[in-house]
Amino acid sequence: MANHDSMWMPFAQELTVRIVTGRYPAGSLIPTETQLGQEFDVSRTVVREGTKVLADKGLLISRRGLGTRVLDRSEWRTFDPDVLSVRLEHGDRDVVLREVLVLRRSIEPELAARTAELAAQEDLDALGELIERSRAEQRNPKAFRLLDAEFHARVAELGQNSLLRDVIKILEQPIAIQRELTGQIPGAGSKVPQQQHEAVYRCIAHRDAEGARQSMLEHIKWAEERLDRVLTARKTPAKRTR
Repeated sequence: MANHDSMWMPFAQELTVRIVTGRYPAGSLIPTETQLGQEFDVSRTVVREGTKVLADKGLLISRRGLGTRVLDRSEWRTFDPDVLSVRLEHGDRDVVLREVLVLRRSIEPELAARTAELAAQEDLDALGELIERSRAEQRNPKAFRLLDAEFHARVAELGQNSLLRDVIKILEQPIAIQRELTGQIPGAGSKVPQQQHEAVYRCIAHRDAEGARQSMLEHIKWAEERLDRVLTARKTPAKRTR
């Protein structure tokens, strides 16, 4: 017998795609359980389970006798990993990427400051070792990106704020996309981000909370400028040559 989750999960994912892409616009009624069951070749129980999951994510609302209606975007659970993933793959990816950097600008400088104030010495030593490892991988873009991500994750962990740390974890996928996109800029390398990470680390190691805050803010603003450059270039039509 097939696993029950394996039956409703693909259905729920496809329904999420249809909502995010506007095939089922806000305020519209989705097809009935019978219609969806026939289209996807699944039971009404599977349809019911899938729509219930989407209701929990803020995408749908069901009313007895009135059907199931798509909710406005303002009701979506935007931090839900499935909703976020579908928006990145099928929906308003560029909007999400820009919003993520605004959020990082608000969170990561404070985490860096808290790390400078609260981290144990052995954790600071480990952070220094990570900086050395990333310095050694500057000619390896893929390895450097992984260490870049690890540096930010480590600072978030050492900041000792579980809510802010978990927000950064939720954002791992869009942040990874940001790094891949900005890495495509001609002449892009790891020299500048490495120098910026080292500046953050030096302030943290010297227990300079305000310096750590400002250094991380400068780093995130730099990343934001680069992302804007990439996204703007992708929307600008190439000039025709005669």
